[in-house]
Amino acid sequence: MATIHEDDIKKLALGFLRSYYKHRPRSGEMHTETNMRGEGGIIVDSYLSYPDEDGEVFIATAEATSVDTRDEVKYSVQYRLLLWDSIVFGSLLGFIYTISSYFVPALSMPGLSPGLRALTIILTVVGMSVIYHSGIRPLRRYRYIYAIAQFKKYHADEQWVALAKAVFPLLDENTYYRELKRQCTRFGFGLILIDNQLSPRLVLSPSREEQFDRQRERIRLLNVQKYLRLQELTKHDWKIVQWWNNWTNPYREHDYFRFKSGFKHQTALILLGWILIFVAFLQERKRMPVYYPSESSYTKTLEERSKTLEEEPAINDPKPYTVPFSDSLTQEEIIGFDDEIVTEDKQAAEIVPIKPEAEVMIYDPYNQNIILYDCERMYNFDDTKYIIEIGQYGDQAQARDDLEILGDAGIYGVVFWEGCFSPSREAFVMYVETMHNNAQEAQFALDSLSTKLTAVGLQSRIRPISPVIDRQD
Repeated sequence: MATIHEDDIKKLALGFLRSYYKHRPRSGEMHTETNMRGEGGIIVDSYLSYPDEDGEVFIATAEATSVDTRDEVKYSVQYRLLLWDSIVFGSLLGFIYTISSYFVPALSMPGLSPGLRALTIILTVVGMSVIYHSGIRPLRRYRYIYAIAQFKKYHADEQWVALAKAVFPLLDENTYYRELKRQCTRFGFGLILIDNQLSPRLVLSPSREEQFDRQRERIRLLNVQKYLRLQELTKHDWKIVQWWNNWTNPYREHDYFRFKSGFKHQTALILLGWILIFVAFLQERKRMPVYYPSESSYTKTLEERSKTLEEEPAINDPKPYTVPFSDSLTQEEIIGFDDEIVTEDKQAAEIVPIKPEAEVMIYDPYNQNIILYDCERMYNFDDTKYIIEIGQYGDQAQARDDLEILGDAGIYGVVFWEGCFSPSREAFVMYVETMHNNAQEAQFALDSLSTKLTAVGLQSRIRPISPVIDRQD
């Protein structure tokens, strides 16, 4: 069976349009033509116009499609648009995930280094993008039809798709035909079917109301000869420039994808999403209680600090520190949980504090040993700080043993002698990680360490420490 040529469909569509509009009120004659062209690569197969009662020009256009040009009305999936939308979705969800760490501290993963934390955010963005790309692809937003896309690029009062019935076998059972009807209905375009007997049949009438709210541009339509002549008159570029423009011109007649939309909105949203992620990540790092240096930079820092520290005199015969007990005083009170009681009892017993072998002890996680300092280590702050205290000891050796146990469990602790802050205090206090600027910051760090502390059977509390303002060297 011979197929209908596209030129025949153009003429049949014009005949149908004349019949369809012959009873419309008008103040002049109808004008019809085929093969019109417009700025921006617009191609109009069938064109009809007439002046209405108000003197305004009414324009109706049609896109003619035969079996040979059926790609004009068959949808294709816009994979590039889907990819850009997927990245937008992943970027915005990545920001939500990052900012949610303010409300759910566990999401900030304080046990990870900054690099690994950044990697988790990137993987979250990629994962969400993949989920969107895989699950949202069937959405009709990504179904592109050339004829419909071209209609949306220019204004006409009514627009039609005229196609041979043989383009879509079985019609309503054909997925491509159903999608064409759906988009024609959605955007208010008409649809005409032409059978093998060259008889046009109305399927959908175009909408009388404007569906695009004057968003489409009115362009001047010319026949092919006038259009080409005008193009020649307006071209004064050098040959190489003409060649380049022809090569890069997206509006080629046989390019059915030239009316696809760009990605400027997606680009803006992606940039916004990553900027917000970066800002949220920086704010999150400021709240993190632990700093993770590399081994090389940590060793270098220790070497530089050792050059400025005075060597402490060796003590060959250190005297052990003993804790006084009495019938009316509990051990908890002696080790310093109540400053007033301890101070009064020490004054009554007239005990003179004995300077210990090491006033400050810090666990070195890289060399797995204890570093000893004097009290100067604790005099580097000027306002009240907060620590996560996990115990007080009357015996320096016991404090040192527990410090090593903490280090083996992956918790880095510090022990300091309370005599550094008060001459009447003799207990050793152990705290973990670092000093914090406020109680909220300390509580955040404590929440992230609670599991590790529970595993080694230690309890903790948040305790303020005031600086020594007037001290004698």
